[in-house]
Amino acid sequence: MKCYVCEQTFPESEIERHHVMYSPEYVVPVCKSCHNDIHADNGMLDHLDPYGDGPEWVASNHDSFE
Repeated sequence: MKCYVCEQTFPESEIERHHVMYSPEYVVPVCKSCHNDIHADNGMLDHLDPYGDGPEWVASNHDSFE
C-alpha cells in the first residue's frame, strides 16, 4: 500500500489511517514515519491536520476522495 505523503509502498501492516477530517470522516493512508511527521509541530504537513487546515484541504481536494 502506498503512503499518501512519501509515496513509498509499504506492507499494509505498516500503514496507518490518518484522519484529515473527522466529520465527515476523511482518512489518508500513511506510513508510521510520515504519520509521526504529520503530528510533529514543525508545520510542514499542516494541510493534513484535522484541527488546522485539514478540513479546508479536504474541501479543495474533495474529488480525489471519491
